[in-house]
Amino acid sequence: MAMKNAQDRYGFIAKLLHWVMAFLILDLVVMGVAMTGLPTGEQKAQIFDAHKFLGMTAFVLVLLRAGWRLIDTAPRLPASISHVQQRLVGVAHGLMYVLMLIVPVLGALVAQSAGKPVPFFFELPVMVVRDEALHEILAKIHGACAMVLVGLALAHALVALAHHWVWKDDVLRRMTRWRRQDLRPR
Repeated sequence: MAMKNAQDRYGFIAKLLHWVMAFLILDLVVMGVAMTGLPTGEQKAQIFDAHKFLGMTAFVLVLLRAGWRLIDTAPRLPASISHVQQRLVGVAHGLMYVLMLIVPVLGALVAQSAGKPVPFFFELPVMVVRDEALHEILAKIHGACAMVLVGLALAHALVALAHHWVWKDDVLRRMTRWRRQDLRPR
């Protein structure tokens, strides 16, 4: 596998960023749901800090991923996919990128509006002051946007599986093949 995308499959960097982001978002969602039910205490504070750190990591990775996508265009979709379906794919991917950017920013604003710092490799500058009413609104928007992202990601995964098992084309394989011989430079 080449580092860059080919016309019929994704390259190593695109695959790596895709799968790291997928597992990171899954972890963030599980962590986000679990931590809200914990009693106030040290364990909850540690999980919140880890969630904020991983959320900012996801933000940086999606910026890298979007930058890479500008440099290295995606492989063409199979000819069997109609123009309307291709447009829907573009809209869904675009919306996922927007949400992958918005959700971590909203998360940072939620923390700051509660008077909490956002730890990354440094403490993020304060963008909003402590405000309980704003905190409640931002927390609801953050949660709703995260759930929309999860819904889109699940739809994305189900369609990829349908391509493999129902329509029997190479759409899923072009993002999942990891052969050792492909990792050698060409």
